[in-house]
Amino acid sequence: WAEETIPQKDDSSHWAPTRSSKPIRSKKPAEPEIDLEALLETVSVSGCQCCPSDFIEKSPISIMNAKSHQRLIIKHLFKVGELIAMTGSYREPDTVKTREDWLLYLNPNHAPQSNRGGWIYMNPIKESHGKHITNQDIAQFRYILLDGDELPKDDQLRLLGSIIPSVSAIVDTGNRGYHAWFKLDAKNGEEYKRRAADIFRTLKALKFDPATKLPFYKSRMPNIHRVEADKKIDGMQQLIYLNPNPFSDVIF
Repeated sequence: WAEETIPQKDDSSHWAPTRSSKPIRSKKPAEPEIDLEALLETVSVSGCQCCPSDFIEKSPISIMNAKSHQRLIIKHLFKVGELIAMTGSYREPDTVKTREDWLLYLNPNHAPQSNRGGWIYMNPIKESHGKHITNQDIAQFRYILLDGDELPKDDQLRLLGSIIPSVSAIVDTGNRGYHAWFKLDAKNGEEYKRRAADIFRTLKALKFDPATKLPFYKSRMPNIHRVEADKKIDGMQQLIYLNPNPFSDVIF
């Protein structure tokens, strides 16, 4: 998708065939050189709006009722019988329930949370073992977390709205940015690793954090008030877009 939608600096050397009498060693593909400032200028007039309310209106699943956000994430982004892990603190064990049990629990209860917020593991897990989730615990390799808080929030939305395809959900973190759920649907961990590496060669140039390419990463859970006095944070984690079947299209 990057080659088709993102104007890049001259990168013909990346793809030029080489002739040599010596054996050709496999090289890691070069990261694209993207003029991000020029790209954002293009995006700003391409139809994408940078206001969260525009994403809410564009969402295929109605998310006007904030109280329903937690259940909507569970209902639309996970499948019947899948195990889903959440946490409200890095110091406590993750809480694991099936999709159906979470849907029952979250009406009228809330997802695990603390003054620092709450998180949901984006990919289903294999089993509950009372410890924190790792890569080895992942059962389905469906989503990649995109976190671009090095950029201003408006610029993050411009890229997520008009440049980056396959976005299933966007959650305001209640602070500097957004967590986006990029739908990958890899068959296994090896395919996930390979495709994630390819995708992040471009996303890294767009100032998205490459550390989040691991499948066990968590997203902020919506409808949670995040208050961290030591960091001067007081914001609401909220869902601004939800599309369980984004295919390869961009939002705007």
